[in-house]
Amino acid sequence: MFVVKKLLFLGVIFILVGCSREPMIQLSEENRIKIESKIAEKTTTEEKIESSIETQPNESTKETQASPNKENPNITIDTSKWEQAAEGTEYSIMDFIPFRANQIKKFSDDMISYVDHYDESSGQMQVRQIKDNKTMSSLYQWDGNQIKQFASFQPENVLRNYLDSEQYDNTLSQPLVLLAAPIVTGNRWTYDGQNQSEITAIYENVEIDNKQFSQVVEVTTDTNDKQVHQLYAKDYGLIATWDEQNKLSSYLKEYSTDVMLVYNIDIYVPVENENGSLIEKQVVPFSWQTDDTLASALKRLFQEQKWIGQEIDILDISKEEDIGEVDFTSGVVADLNKHPAGEQAVIAALVSTTAEFLKVDKVRLEVYGNGMLPATIDYPPNGIYTIDPTWLNQTNSTPSTEEITETTM
Repeated sequence: MFVVKKLLFLGVIFILVGCSREPMIQLSEENRIKIESKIAEKTTTEEKIESSIETQPNESTKETQASPNKENPNITIDTSKWEQAAEGTEYSIMDFIPFRANQIKKFSDDMISYVDHYDESSGQMQVRQIKDNKTMSSLYQWDGNQIKQFASFQPENVLRNYLDSEQYDNTLSQPLVLLAAPIVTGNRWTYDGQNQSEITAIYENVEIDNKQFSQVVEVTTDTNDKQVHQLYAKDYGLIATWDEQNKLSSYLKEYSTDVMLVYNIDIYVPVENENGSLIEKQVVPFSWQTDDTLASALKRLFQEQKWIGQEIDILDISKEEDIGEVDFTSGVVADLNKHPAGEQAVIAALVSTTAEFLKVDKVRLEVYGNGMLPATIDYPPNGIYTIDPTWLNQTNSTPSTEEITETTM
């Protein structure tokens, strides 16, 4: 069913899978997932500018060769070869929104970005940015006057929706204004409350690394000791950053739309054996699509593992104090008993995997809000299962792999 197109090595595994449905443009339920990576806080203005890199190209920008920016760090920009727009040209700021739903981008410095949550009605988005196996989340906002990044932080739970929450340690002291209307040559604004940005050129056509872009805006930001240039293209967002020596520090290298982000995670799977253990740890792909909820993502996972059938839905996954809750539709108990490992092993797998996501050690299984009554084992007090270390088979554990692949359905 899947055709593997390429294989690159990176800090985490990602698989790009064509989406079968239209992007959901709404705020999703709050999601939680364990994250262990850490990233150093960037404090200088220059670091803030370069860390705000985002882009929006199309399928024609894909390549398979290694990053030429790393192979040759002295790549320079020659703006004299670019086609200037006619004098007085004005572009619409809405054409330069940094990201789109279900869109993934990779830059020459190996930064990978994906939109976790996208709310078109309020003009906000939450973007996951991964580099060197380290993850940060950035929050963006736009309207007819400005496009700005108003937060950057290491998420406690990478799938949680932070757009309607301030429960994060923001590394930005104040919002960064990436673009401001009118999009005309000479327009100036305050970038970070102190330093000034200016639209220094508008281009009809630009070529970078053999890629063509139309309707492009060059923004120059003056810092204390240098100038930083950024290039924004229509429908792509930021496509390149360079310094006053015209040394290219980062540019858009790959781009895909209508994709899901898929990466390896550890889960607990039911086992058939005679040594008393019920589950073992295993590495499996976990998929996430823009505006997914944890319930919809785990439903896919549980169905892929054949713990529940395609007709079973997960109404909600939540955390009340220190207890996780999983609410199924009817018929789930019959499906658990169809598994060759047996009902008890599948329940142990469901409970242990959900607890890993929610960072709890107790999970209540429900059917339409009521405690789920198992068929072959005793009903636990209040339907709450407590993680039992004896469930786990400690002898079998598959190590995580580190790769990035691209597949088509």
